[in-house]
Amino acid sequence: MRNISITFLMVTVLTVWGAAQALPAATGGGISDTTGQASASSPAPITGQGGSLEYTSELGRSNYFRGGLAFTTAFDDNVLNTDTDPISDVSYSILPHFALDQSRGRLKWTLDYAGGVTIYQRITSRNQGSHSAGFETEYRISPHVTFRLNDRFDDTTTFFSADNNNFTSPAGGVLQSPNSFVITPLARELGNFTQAETDYQVGAGTIVGGSGSYYFSRYSDVTNGAANTSSLLDTKSEQAQGFITHRITPRNWSGLTYRFQRLTFGSGDNETIAHSILYFHTIYLQPSMTLSLFAGPEYTDVSSRVVSQVIQLPLILVISTPVAHQSWSASGGATFAWQGLHTSAQASFVRRTTDGGGVLGAVRTNTVDATLRRQISRSSSILGGFTYGTNDSIDFLSTPGSSIRVASGRLGFERRLGNNLFASVGYSRDHQVESATNVPSGNIDHNRAWITIAYDFSRPLGR
Repeated sequence: MRNISITFLMVTVLTVWGAAQALPAATGGGISDTTGQASASSPAPITGQGGSLEYTSELGRSNYFRGGLAFTTAFDDNVLNTDTDPISDVSYSILPHFALDQSRGRLKWTLDYAGGVTIYQRITSRNQGSHSAGFETEYRISPHVTFRLNDRFDDTTTFFSADNNNFTSPAGGVLQSPNSFVITPLARELGNFTQAETDYQVGAGTIVGGSGSYYFSRYSDVTNGAANTSSLLDTKSEQAQGFITHRITPRNWSGLTYRFQRLTFGSGDNETIAHSILYFHTIYLQPSMTLSLFAGPEYTDVSSRVVSQVIQLPLILVISTPVAHQSWSASGGATFAWQGLHTSAQASFVRRTTDGGGVLGAVRTNTVDATLRRQISRSSSILGGFTYGTNDSIDFLSTPGSSIRVASGRLGFERRLGNNLFASVGYSRDHQVESATNVPSGNIDHNRAWITIAYDFSRPLGR
């Protein structure tokens, strides 16, 4: 973490110093596009900016205080995540929420919080509060330098998050976000994702930048009888990267990025370090439609310890031996984003090294994810999506469960019942297969459904 902090500090100092040099300011304080489309100031999949399913009519709203109260009831027919004798349960959640967003010239910031209580009908020992808070800010240091900082904190149960996050973007981008393509048993999860980024416009069509991020996830209160109880691993992820991107044509941007990642699990004896160099290309198909492609080599170094017993009567010796394994692989993917007047969509394919979602250590994952939101009337929208992910452990000392496959489909409907009253319903079908060498496969299935009634309001801040 100290190396990441030093690297990021150096990048920030260099970009701020460079901004003081005499460069002609670009139109509007950033790189303008002669086609009239949105500024391409940074490649979102590379720098870690999450996507959005908002329509164009919902974008650009700032200087508001928003709040409300949501009541959600959710059902899961396999709450313990087992492959035999599944147990179903229903939860009831009361969640007040608020958000502040403000834009003042060179500074924009947003603060949001949702929290409340979740009560379970059968597994009452899991009744508890849930909290989720986020902060994002963007500050234009000079006409050529922009600094961004975002943080997302969650303290909730895996049951709660699985049912309510199907249509929201995870913290970070597709290369920086933690692994969400694993279904875990009912447990309490404490997690936090922090990312800082700066970019510097060195010319009319060239940007350089760097970023650093830190993520941790801790599990507790695992329900007795849940599958993979012994496999829930606390996870830490530290990442740093630098990039350069250049405009080839008004609609095409290309560049290179170097990424460093350190993953640690449990007590810290198990560590994975990954280095990758990616070439990326971003195409602005329309002002609100982008396609990004990226690919390159990735080097991983996995280190762990082998614990063995040596019996020399009357003594029994426990010996811990460090071991390591290195490998090369391909990393890459593609992302698509579209925000239209009545339709928004996101789709991605990503191959990378990441954490095992609390069930495994470091894994090499291949994921496909797509979500579509469509406005069918002035007050109603439908949502749909699917996910498929493979998670193959790269820890050669992995325990049973070293391969996980997840497939999921989801549908949702939301409707405005009044000026401030909203209702939404959703359903998802999840299928997970866990296997390892010489260990029988286990199939885990879920049917999930939820209904939410929410009262929301907004008030302008200042003029």
